[in-house]
Amino acid sequence: MSPKTPLSLLIAALLIPALGCEGPQAPSRTPVNDFGQLRRGLVFSWPEDRQPVRFWTENDGAPRRLLELGIQIWEAQFLYGEFRGEVVADSSQADVLVEFVGPPLQDEPLTDDTPAIQACSGVTAVPPIVSNQLTAPFSIRVNWGVAFDNQDTINCVARVTNHEIGHALGIFEESGNTDDLMFTTPLVRFPSRIDRNTVQTLYHTTANITPFER
Repeated sequence: MSPKTPLSLLIAALLIPALGCEGPQAPSRTPVNDFGQLRRGLVFSWPEDRQPVRFWTENDGAPRRLLELGIQIWEAQFLYGEFRGEVVADSSQADVLVEFVGPPLQDEPLTDDTPAIQACSGVTAVPPIVSNQLTAPFSIRVNWGVAFDNQDTINCVARVTNHEIGHALGIFEESGNTDDLMFTTPLVRFPSRIDRNTVQTLYHTTANITPFER
């Protein structure tokens, strides 16, 4: 527009694109794994007013670093920042409690071992649901023993931690695909394309379960 264009027209020109934008659009993604909606009728995701999701662990060193890395990996799967997480110091303020149980781990660079060594295990407890509302934080437990060397163990703890974070995001069902991070016994450290499709679809699906009240 020329310098002599009336101010009202300039304002109108600026408003037109804004009025035509309806915000982020829900992604259309296939294939998608079941995240709980079909088998159990449960759909849960963390709403905007509970972001960032607060994770807590009393563990320092390698376990804490792996937890922080896992949160960052899942954050990177979203288009519009639908999930953000942080590790907090106060367990009473946490949305997800994470417990690492095992001998001390030496913090060293991760490697993607092939085949993956099952040197650890993990479980995520979904809290009881009353009147379509969670009643407590999620609880994640990752444990390991002394039967494997440090490299195999830390690689496994990284994979399993990332897998369990996926459950705490609302992917309640396991995948049957060995290439997916959400496979029953995770063999990979990063979400696959199907994992990414699944979590993106989940966070654009209307939830029928709400978080617990802090």
